[in-house]
Amino acid sequence: MSQKYDFKSFIDSIEDMSYLEIIAATDKHIEMLERLPKKERNIAYGYSRRVGRFLFFMRQGMRPTGVTQYELSLYKQVCERLIEKGEMNKGILSTLE
Repeated sequence: MSQKYDFKSFIDSIEDMSYLEIIAATDKHIEMLERLPKKERNIAYGYSRRVGRFLFFMRQGMRPTGVTQYELSLYKQVCERLIEKGEMNKGILSTLE
């Protein structure tokens, strides 16, 4: 997989942001992915789905359909940082188990 479409790299790039910054950055990232030329969109399809599931989780606080254990571990990484900052309730972690 191209480093350009590596979900862990994306999570690492946003994990120190505030909750609102994460939402805004993820939204903007999804918009960029949607504007890719069709061939490139096809290459980035799985990555785009992972980013979309992450945004759903962050907005709804619910486990998205199709999410993998690996993705959940990355969500937890972000949630733990937000909990440390007092921007998220630690009860969200039970959603990730």
